[in-house]
Amino acid sequence: FPSDHPLNGQGLPLWSPEVRDRLADFDVLLVTGMDLFRQYIYHEPARAIPEHIQLVHLDEDPWQLGKNYPVAVGLWGHTRVGLEELAELLGQRMTPQQVQQAQQRVEAYGSQHQAAREELQQKIKSQADHRPMTPLCLMNAVARVIPENVAIVEEAVTTTNTTLERLGKLTRQSSYFGHRGWALGWGLGCAIGAQLAWPERPVLGLLGEGAAMYGIQGLWSAAHHKIPVRFVICNNAQYQILKVCANEFELPQAQEGNYEGMDLREPEVDLVALAQSFGVPAHRTSEPDEVSDWIKASFDADGPMLLDVPIARGSPSRLNYG
Repeated sequence: FPSDHPLNGQGLPLWSPEVRDRLADFDVLLVTGMDLFRQYIYHEPARAIPEHIQLVHLDEDPWQLGKNYPVAVGLWGHTRVGLEELAELLGQRMTPQQVQQAQQRVEAYGSQHQAAREELQQKIKSQADHRPMTPLCLMNAVARVIPENVAIVEEAVTTTNTTLERLGKLTRQSSYFGHRGWALGWGLGCAIGAQLAWPERPVLGLLGEGAAMYGIQGLWSAAHHKIPVRFVICNNAQYQILKVCANEFELPQAQEGNYEGMDLREPEVDLVALAQSFGVPAHRTSEPDEVSDWIKASFDADGPMLLDVPIARGSPSRLNYG
């Protein structure tokens, strides 16, 4: 769903209590083409969808219909064709009064979503002087220069936090490649593969330094074959997702701030020297404007490039998806 559409309601929270709060005001959910709410970490209440909500679920895979939640209507079919037919039927059957009421809801929700985007921009502005820069400021520096046809390969989940989408970027279906979780190290190779598949498109890998280290030797392949993919390393010198999940599990040592083997410090990994040893030009900056300038320039390069960006070293208690 286009992230710049007025009815794009931003990402749902990850866990049951917050999801229930976000959905509480709705009567019906139309679900299309998804594994409905696979919650990786258990929280009470176990049911993420409030009991009063009725589900209408359209999917190509009949296994998904009613798998985790009972449906009021289950539709087995092609999602695009099904949605086109549903839109046509609604156009035929809705009364003028219903159309007017729907338009009023569109305007109301559109105003709410625009206010949320403006609030996010204000939060980014308030953090502009923080050094190392915050994840929000890094993502804003990326958002303001990526072209419409960009393909983002993202393996920096605790940094990105759906910020690009919340800022109305990544409007194409093929703009974003991420992972459901519980795997590390796929992003660097995937970005190289995406650039090979789309030589005419700019491909940007947004990687955490921990995730990048699992497949860092892929930089040699990019240099050897002169593949013009560019990488921004969101470097917080830690396996932050492991810390966040440890707190979600309420592990006693984590709740006291004690983490074993999750910090990449003393020494920190020198990503610039490492990339250069594989034949990839690399640079390090702590300034948002330099990040934007580097990304713009990288799209004209004829080979791979890497930018190492130190960001805030703290660890959030939870991920914020909007």
